[in-house]
Amino acid sequence: MKTYNIKPDMKEMSFGELSVVALGERGRGRWEEIIPCPLPERKLSTQPCWVHKESISSVVYKDGSVRKDPEGLQEDCDRCNPFDFENFLLEIGETRSGKPKLIKSTSSDGGWIARINTGKTYTRGTRGRASVFNPHSDNVKFLASGYGAFGQAGAIGKWNDYLIAVEQTPTVVRVAPSGGSHKSPRFWLVFLEDKVIKVSNEEVHIFLDQHPEIEDFTVVDQNEFKNKYTELKEKS
Repeated sequence: MKTYNIKPDMKEMSFGELSVVALGERGRGRWEEIIPCPLPERKLSTQPCWVHKESISSVVYKDGSVRKDPEGLQEDCDRCNPFDFENFLLEIGETRSGKPKLIKSTSSDGGWIARINTGKTYTRGTRGRASVFNPHSDNVKFLASGYGAFGQAGAIGKWNDYLIAVEQTPTVVRVAPSGGSHKSPRFWLVFLEDKVIKVSNEEVHIFLDQHPEIEDFTVVDQNEFKNKYTELKEKS
């Protein structure tokens, strides 16, 4: 499966270091869900980053020419050889306890694995969330979620952090970042077969005109939104 916004990091666990996608955050009024996930391959480069460039030595060849020998190129440096997230393919697996984990794959078939983090900015009483367009709800499989918050007690503004599988396209997800629409404009993520497009409120009507095969997913008020969208969550 193709991936959208899946960028694992190395995390120190009680038993050692592990490559994971950490949804949400730890702390009071918060929840962190840890999803094991391998790191992608690195993009191989012949040029070092600016940090290691100064450590490159000069080599004098038999013909008298002086060339740079790339000893400063660091294989594990994220700048010298960045991770290749553009071609990062994964599939969904399960841990021994039945929770989801992500596994390396060589196939782009099956849709998308996507992380949707709605954390943006603070406004008291707001909550970042994402919802799926009801005609596309059967296309989405909820995998896991965590959540973060603002304030020491985590009680003055929250945001959700989702991991989903989009198994068929087109699929539309409405994202409402934390902070309220006056600070953090809402937008749509449109999952197509070969790409994911982030569509703003200002561009949505132009987008729909260019993609007549996609049903109109816009809303004019909160009542219409409630009728046309369902918040991402595990199905009971």
